[in-house]
Amino acid sequence: MKPTKARLRNYVDTLKNSVEKEIREKKTKAIRAHIESEWLKIDPEFEKLHRYFSSLRIRQNVKNELVDLLEENSLEIWSFYRDTDARDFETYKKGFLEKLKYNSIKGLAKVEAVYDQEIREVRETYNAIIANVERVPAKQGVAYLEELGINVDVFKEEEAQLPMIAVDKSKLRLPSETADSK
Repeated sequence: MKPTKARLRNYVDTLKNSVEKEIREKKTKAIRAHIESEWLKIDPEFEKLHRYFSSLRIRQNVKNELVDLLEENSLEIWSFYRDTDARDFETYKKGFLEKLKYNSIKGLAKVEAVYDQEIREVRETYNAIIANVERVPAKQGVAYLEELGINVDVFKEEEAQLPMIAVDKSKLRLPSETADSK
C-alpha cells in the first residue's frame, strides 16, 4: 500500500491502541491478583467463600428439582432459575472478587497508578510519533518509523497483485442486447 500521511498516522494510532490494550490487560490481571491477595488475608484458601458457594449449589439443585416438578405438572412460578451463572468455584470466585468495591480494597490505588502512568507514557510517545510523521513527507515518515524499529513492510511501494483465476472464454456468457439498444 502506498504510504500517505493519513495512512501513517492511522497505522501509528493502531499500534498505540494495541499497546494500550496490552497494558490495560496487564493492569486488570494485577488488580485481580491484588484483590485476591487481600481476600486471602481475611479468608485463607477461600474456605468461607467455598462453603457459601457449596450451599448455593445445594440450594440451586433443590430449586432445579422443584422447577422440574412444576414443569412436569404444567405449573408456573416466578423467580425460580434453572441454573447459576457460576458452574464451578473458580468462576464463582472470580465473579465474587470482581463485585467487591474497589474503594474498599487497601493498596489498590498504588497498583492502578503504575499501569495508568505506563498508559500515559505510551500515549505521549505515540502522539509525538504521529505529530512527527505529519510534519514530514510520507516517504520520510516511513523512514522515520523504520528508524524507530516499527515494522513498515505494509507500506512497500509495490501494489499487491491479486491472484487471477483462469477463465475459459468459450464459457463466458455476456448479457444479450436489450430492446432499448436496438
